[in-house]
Amino acid sequence: MVELGDMFLALPGGFGTVYELLEVITKNQIGEMSKPVFVFNHNGIYDNFKGFVNDLIREGFVKHEIDWYKLKFFNDPVELANAINKI
Repeated sequence: MVELGDMFLALPGGFGTVYELLEVITKNQIGEMSKPVFVFNHNGIYDNFKGFVNDLIREGFVKHEIDWYKLKFFNDPVELANAINKI
């Protein structure tokens, strides 16, 4: 599915969802693909994840320009749907 998709959407979920989210972020980072990754941040469920990634960037473990440019978080489902429709 990774190769066939035009983009990736993470909905609120458990460890499997977070694992797959990190997998597609990593594939973008190492150049195996270049596809948007959208995250539906319903009720702020991914706020701590965003903070963790920002901590990794601040500490120099991750480069901001590589990791955030394809990753977008949406709190509003209408904005998310509009972004998906633009792909």
